[in-house]
Amino acid sequence: KKWKIKEKERRNIREIIKEALLERIEEKQSNFEDSLKYWVKVVELTEEKIKEIFLKFPTVLHRGGFRLLLELKYMMSIIENSEKFKLTIPENVKNEIGYWLTDMQGEIRTEEEKNLFKEIRDKLKLKKIYQD
Repeated sequence: KKWKIKEKERRNIREIIKEALLERIEEKQSNFEDSLKYWVKVVELTEEKIKEIFLKFPTVLHRGGFRLLLELKYMMSIIENSEKFKLTIPENVKNEIGYWLTDMQGEIRTEEEKNLFKEIRDKLKLKKIYQD
């Protein structure tokens, strides 16, 4: 019976460590998102910042949709600035954007969101995967 107690204690410790790691990851993701929003709003995106965004790209995307218009505008800003600096958007980033657009298509509520969806899809030459 002692081994059962020790195993329970080990499981509890593993669970605590796992929760702490998840909290740290969420905090880092939140910090990165805040930085991204700051860059897009206040600071002109530089070539280095766009490259950093490409490296961390999947963490930039949300699948919640509660701030869809804001995210679409950030996405468009990243795409336009990468064109300005003649940076090629990596295929994995394009694929991630395509998946994100597919996930978010049901969240479109306004004409502006609809137009941004279409513009992003067209700029990245993504297949048409949702209704216009």
